[in-house]
Amino acid sequence: MRLGPDPAGGSEQIDSYTDQVGNPVSRDQMFRMVSESMLANVIAFEEAGIPLKELNQAVGRDGGTIMGRGVVFQTPIQERPSEADARQLIERYSKLVGAYSKGQLDRDLINNVKLRNDVSFKIGMIRSNLREQDRERN
Repeated sequence: MRLGPDPAGGSEQIDSYTDQVGNPVSRDQMFRMVSESMLANVIAFEEAGIPLKELNQAVGRDGGTIMGRGVVFQTPIQERPSEADARQLIERYSKLVGAYSKGQLDRDLINNVKLRNDVSFKIGMIRSNLREQDRERN
């Protein structure tokens, strides 16, 4: 987070997270976007044939990483959050992926996450990487 002038003309604002194109977002919006981006990676792996139980997932102050069968997707965070914010992000993502794995997420939410995060492209990347791995073994 950065300390900067309040755009409304007040003193200073502390919450200065931004989205991928640099637009200011709230802390809650940032947690949602990062969590949904990571969930989109999990969905892409599953739809490419790699089950959730085979994935390694790491979430922390730098963002999140989802790995499976030699394929890695990272969701970086530009502005390094505080330890407290990192804990909140971990909790938010854990709840989201937990609800997903139990089939408790609304289908519209899942579809929106897939569209916003270009899951079909990621599925293609995973499958292409797996085919390349197979060719290298044979």
